Amino acid sequence: MERAQEILYVLRHMYDRGELPKCKVFLDSPLAISATKIFLQYPEYFNEATKKMVQEGKNPFIFPYVHFTTTVEESKSINAVDSGAIILAGEWHVLHRRKDKTSSKAQSLEGLESSVIFVGYQTEGTLGRAIIDGAKTVKIYGEEIAVKAKIYTINGFSSHADKPVLLQWLKNFKDKETVYIIHE
Repeated sequence: MERAQEILYVLRHMYDRGELPKCKVFLDSPLAISATKIFLQYPEYFNEATKKMVQEGKNPFIFPYVHFTTTVEESKSINAVDSGAIILAGEWHVLHRRKDKTSSKAQSLEGLESSVIFVGYQTEGTLGRAIIDGAKTVKIYGEEIAVKAKIYTINGFSSHADKPVLLQWLKNFKDKETVYIIHE
């Protein structure tokens, strides 16, 4: 949670500064779409910069290029986009082209012109870790897929709280508790 909203927020700022090329931005995750709507219901919890943005009439997560895919048909329609798109997906949407006739290799692992950016830690033994570690092919849905896309990682969008945040959270407890923190 929150990672999709952080990325949309960064893309919004890039758009406002003219740094984002004109391209479609798809949020292709029902859970992330629902979370975004919840975020927007509680602007009083935004930081000061985001509150100011809202006061100026700007939505911190939505700008002219953004499309929320709320149906299966809308999600599948992304396959017809050949280039110039950013797809934020909670699943492996962009890693495997769909088997229907509208599929495009340009937006998959097989596309030489594609880029896949991992913004979260990929655990050892997962498909994501194999791709980051340089696998030339991976198996997705029982099919061997060539990894030809450029692969990037951005580690600044962690979903884990750091030490200062955890200590602040603990200060809110009235009763003394024994807390165990386990991190893989």
